[in-house]
Amino acid sequence: MTGLRVRAPQVGEGDKIVPLWRNLWDLHEAWGSYPGTQDAAVYRALARRIDDESALRRGFPLLRRSGENGGHIHLIAERDGEIVGQVEGWVEANGVDPRTPITCEIRSLIVAETVRGGGVGHALLEELAAVAGTVAPRIFAVAEVLAENPFRPFYRREGYAPVGWTLRYAPVSAETPEILIGAREETARRTIQTKLHVRRARASDGFSAALLETVLAMRRRAVRDLRFDPPRTPDAAQIDALSTYLAARERLSEAAPPLDWIVEDAHGVRGQGTFALLPLEAPFLTGQRAVLGRIAFDPAGDPAILLPPLLARAAERAHAFGAKWLELCDFSAPGTPLYEAARALGATPWSSVMGKRVC
Repeated sequence: MTGLRVRAPQVGEGDKIVPLWRNLWDLHEAWGSYPGTQDAAVYRALARRIDDESALRRGFPLLRRSGENGGHIHLIAERDGEIVGQVEGWVEANGVDPRTPITCEIRSLIVAETVRGGGVGHALLEELAAVAGTVAPRIFAVAEVLAENPFRPFYRREGYAPVGWTLRYAPVSAETPEILIGAREETARRTIQTKLHVRRARASDGFSAALLETVLAMRRRAVRDLRFDPPRTPDAAQIDALSTYLAARERLSEAAPPLDWIVEDAHGVRGQGTFALLPLEAPFLTGQRAVLGRIAFDPAGDPAILLPPLLARAAERAHAFGAKWLELCDFSAPGTPLYEAARALGATPWSSVMGKRVC
């Protein structure tokens, strides 16, 4: 597209950028995401925040966080004096292994309807990758794309491929745990009677957690999810670190997520999962976002039996905190036993994380 320029926003442009944000949130709500606010005061505050950040950027897209190898990137696309697109990128490390690329999480990519299909989105992603590349020599860019987002083919054309899947269980109600446990018991009757329970992880679970972390890392690498460290053979240092972390988390109450859980039967630990509660902030309507992630099971076990009690515990916590949905994150691909076990329990496709090594 001729006359197109991609650059950092300038002070005073917040009011021109905010309509793109509003359009983005309206689109996401139409695709089944969390509802956005229609309060004009919220968007005025957003415009002021963009201007305040632009003053700190001083014309540079990257706003670094003090003492950290990362930061926040904000870019806009301008054509003939009109702002026609924008994108954000959060650059941060998700691993400690020096071989693990730094992640650039793409957010808020939106192109004005009048210029869609003209290369604006491509230009924004290209410049985002270039700016992220100034932080670290290896960058893995990812974007969470809703299942109903009609622009999913755009990411594929840009070279992005799914590396993680999220399902959603909704609505969450007081009856949800009983329904899910009933589903597990029915499955168990068809296979083998298995008495499972879910409890808080303890310091003594360090070794089991290390083994399950390896299972999780292998699952991620199988789909080329490069955000996290590669699989490793558990060693004393890792086990000690996990034991110390779990000891600290165990002392906190159930009212202080994240909550690390263990799935156990008479033979020992069979799985793990972490429940997190994330606040929904403007421009979303305020509320709670409940997430169950880091799920990993004994490879010899059947996810159709192991998943329901963990999901029931998470649903109970989600309902207690007032969340309407429960997101099941970091799943394996459709057609795999874990994914299909969640689908059999009533979970529906929500989104996929699409990734690409950009440098």
